[in-house]
Parts: sequence; structure tokens; C-alpha cells
Amino acid sequence: MADLLYLGDKFSGYFVQEVAKNRKLRYLSYETGSSVKEITNNVMWLLQEEAAKPEYVVINPESFLDEAFVIADEIEKLSKAIHATPIIYLKSYSPDSEMARAFLDHDIKRFIYYGNTSDLIDQLEKNITGYYDANRRQEIEEVLKAQEELRAKINAFQSIGIAGTMTRCGCTSCALQVVKYLQKKGYKACYVELNDAAYFDMTARDGAKRSVSFVAKYAIWTQQEEKAAVYYQGIDLFRGKDLAEAQERGYDYFVFDYGNMFSETFDRNAFIKDDVKIIVGGAGPIEFDTTLRALTLAAYRDATLVLAFTNEAEREDILNTLHTLCNASGMQKRKICFMANCTDPFCLLDDAVYEEILGVEAKPGSAQKGEKARFSLFGKGRKK
Repeated sequence: MADLLYLGDKFSGYFVQEVAKNRKLRYLSYETGSSVKEITNNVMWLLQEEAAKPEYVVINPESFLDEAFVIADEIEKLSKAIHATPIIYLKSYSPDSEMARAFLDHDIKRFIYYGNTSDLIDQLEKNITGYYDANRRQEIEEVLKAQEELRAKINAFQSIGIAGTMTRCGCTSCALQVVKYLQKKGYKACYVELNDAAYFDMTARDGAKRSVSFVAKYAIWTQQEEKAAVYYQGIDLFRGKDLAEAQERGYDYFVFDYGNMFSETFDRNAFIKDDVKIIVGGAGPIEFDTTLRALTLAAYRDATLVLAFTNEAEREDILNTLHTLCNASGMQKRKICFMANCTDPFCLLDDAVYEEILGVEAKPGSAQKGEKARFSLFGKGRKK
């Protein structure tokens, strides 16, 4: 007997159970409400214990606690691992839905939208029979159109992607320094958080220690929780989920902080498409292994390596060692720089290193007079 799997809150999955009954399929369900990765791991165990091989898995992603792109990534991995076709159940519809866009970016195109019981059953049946494959849905067309419009806006700005070889290696500090450098040149730039790194916040009245994101930490400290852009020390800080709104504000540059490039949530495809790529690593005993690993990855051969938290007296030896390794791996043109050890990343300490990496000339009419118009080594913007 074939199986039909549902992931979501049990009260919303009633129509899936009805379809399973009508089709004489075994109905399996797993109630969600926590991290998507935790749930998918548990589901793998459940299917193994039940000796189940679902042909389709219906997911209510709104019951997970993670960001849309993280949920879509994990669901794609789960579907491939269990060889099941994913069908996404969204309780509301909007052509600007971040959740729908995230799944479409992962080439997951089967959706169930809001409706009464008979509507939901009908939509699930049409997804299973392939009706929507032959007859494109208006809702999907509208989301795809909105996606294309968003990409057109993305192409109007320059993107700088920054990733670290491990957590707490200086990636976020580098990203903030780049924003400050661009601002000094007269450009409108912002910081965008595209990682799941956690920071501690202890401002709760009960003294509890909470795990929050970098931007959320400053939003809490400055009482800007409800704002898309958290303004702190002259920089607009955005969470990844608010990127669409950020793109409406006319920034010249977006600086994306991807966090640990070896984490499971690292968006490799987005990083590769950025106009400029910077990898932040270290030369200490703990960091050096991951720095070497990043250094020899051919996919990032055009990325500049920035070393943080290094002893100035040791830099020449470090540079010689890394250049030797680059030459041996066929990456002789790899640019390697050292980042100033900064205690306050919101204050630009050494713009020489960013001048070397970016070479951006002052914006015409900005405070930096006497310089030529902006030179862009970034091509024509963030690629599709």
C-alpha cells in the first residue's frame, strides 16, 4: 500500500487524511511546531520505523519556526531523501509571499491554497494527478511574475557577499566595515543578514537569556522590533525576510552577510551570484583548517580572502604560506588581505583594505570631492 505523508499541525491536515482514505492510501502525519531540521530528522526515523514509502508529502510550512529559505531548503532535502513529491499547503495567498517564492526558488511548484474542505481536497487531488502540471495555476503565475519584478529591482544595485569560514571569525564585522567604507565614499548602502548565527540577549525583564539573531539583538536593544530596517550607528540593518522592502529604498549597494559558509543553511547559489565575493577567515590554530579548505574551493576562485584577528608581526609569513598553497592549487590570482582588528565594527578603522578589495571611487557630488565618477568593477548587478 502506498503512503501519503502530512507535516503540520494536526487540525489543518484533515483534508489530507480524507484524500488518503478516498485513494486507499495509508495516512501518516507528523505534528510540527519547532525547527524544520529537527522535524525532518524525526520524520526520517518515523518512516524507517513504519517501513513507509510515501509518494507524496504535504507540508504546512507556516507551522515551522524557521525563515522561509531555511524551510524550503530542508523540505527539498527531505523530499529527495525519501523520494516523495512535495506539495506545499499555504493557508493564505499573496503574489508577494516570501514562503511561496522560497519554494519556487527550489523548483517546488505544487501548492494548495486557502479554501473550504472540498476546495482543499480538490486542489490536493489535482496536484496528485498532475492536473496543475498541464494547466498552469493563476496563483503560481502571479507569484512568478512578482518574482521576476523583484529580480529586475535586484539588478539595479550592486551586491557584495561576505561569508566566513566558521562562526565568530569576523564575517559580520567585515560586512559592517564594508558598509561604512561605501558610506564614506558617498553611497547609500545597507547590511542584510542572510545567516542563522545566534547571539545572546539578556535584556528581558525576567533576566532570561535568549538566543536571537544579530539584527534582532540590536532591534531589541534599540526598541525597533517592529521595523524592517533597524537603524544603529548610521547603518540600516535588515533581516533576510525584509529584503524585498529594503529593495524599495534605493540603496546603491547591498552588503550580504552569509555567515558560516560551511553550515548547512549557507546559500551557496546566492553567494556565487554576488557581484563581489569576500571570504573571511583566520590564521590561528582553530581557524586555519577551514581557511585552507575555503581557499582551495574552485567555485569561489574569484573571491577575495580577508584574514581577521591576525598578529601583525606574523602576517608576512602567513601571506607567503597562503600564496604557496594558492599556487599549488592553481589559484595564483587569489587576492588575500588582512582586516584590522576592530573592537567596534560600526566604526570604520582601516579603509585601505576595502579600497584594495573594492576600489570604489567617490560618488559624484558626495563629500569626497576631486575624485572621478564611480568606477564599477562589479559588472551589471546581481545576477539572476
